Amino acid sequence: MVVSRQLGEYEKLLPENNFTRIHDKYIINLSFIKEYIKGSGGEVILENGKELPVASRRKEDFLSRFEKWLRRKA
Repeated sequence: MVVSRQLGEYEKLLPENNFTRIHDKYIINLSFIKEYIKGSGGEVILENGKELPVASRRKEDFLSRFEKWLRRKA
């Protein structure tokens, strides 16, 4: 998707409990994560098969939010 605003502006508009920034280029909906592959930052595989990198500087925040999301879902 091509957007006219900076990604950070959209990030502020989205609910934190469902969306998270995993990279300077990507904000994802936690509901669509199929798998997380460990690594330096790691990689997220979405339900549609798309593979996205997790920036190493965003890994800790991503994993924390994802774990909280999983607990709420259970």
